Amino acid sequence: MKVFFRKIAVAAAVVVVTAAIPATAATVDLNGSAAGRYKRVKVTAPSIRYDKVRVNAGAYDMTDVTPAPDNVLGDFVAFCLDLAAWIGRGTGYEYKVTDTPFSNSVDLISNGGVQRIQAIFDANYSNAVATESKLTSAAFQVALWNAVYDDDWSATSGSGFSAKSRSSGVIDQANAYLAAAQNYTGDKKWRLSFLESTAQPYRYQNLVAVAPVPLPAAGFMLLGALAGFGLLRRRRSIA
Repeated sequence: MKVFFRKIAVAAAVVVVTAAIPATAATVDLNGSAAGRYKRVKVTAPSIRYDKVRVNAGAYDMTDVTPAPDNVLGDFVAFCLDLAAWIGRGTGYEYKVTDTPFSNSVDLISNGGVQRIQAIFDANYSNAVATESKLTSAAFQVALWNAVYDDDWSATSGSGFSAKSRSSGVIDQANAYLAAAQNYTGDKKWRLSFLESTAQPYRYQNLVAVAPVPLPAAGFMLLGALAGFGLLRRRRSIA
């Protein structure tokens, strides 16, 4: 029964915290790879300086260091949506959180990228994907790059973006994520927060972070009812 209550408390806490993230300016630190290490990937994409480049693929472990009370992102995971810019492990990167990405790079509203990115997250994402496996973290990043620079659902074909890797399974897993996203017809599970670099004169990478979609009011009522039911059962078992 203690485990039951703990799960309810965690679920409620996630809902409360993620419902409070507004569109705002943010100063963030990049702590390193969310999965421990990155995977090297060779990518081809339009609008990047050298057409074909080798890059590190994988989720970022980041911290919002904006002065309180505006540091609403806390410790969070983010992915790159910008192969034309750079970011490295360090402190004090300036961003704005926007729902209309991006004014300084690829326009993901006009090219449909926001919808593709949303589908990739909804069909595949969990924190484990980003943090527990270097392969899945890198593959998910590759799938997101494809959503930014191409309008198909393959990281190995198409005129906009393609990727290769010597790390076994990365590209195959990226294509599996893309196939699942293409066929996804379920509910919206994740709320996207796009981070647009405000650095001048040269920007850093634009990013995306996500939080679970908050439960509606009925969800809070259900959590309360479940907690009350569990408490009643616990009291009866003690008696």
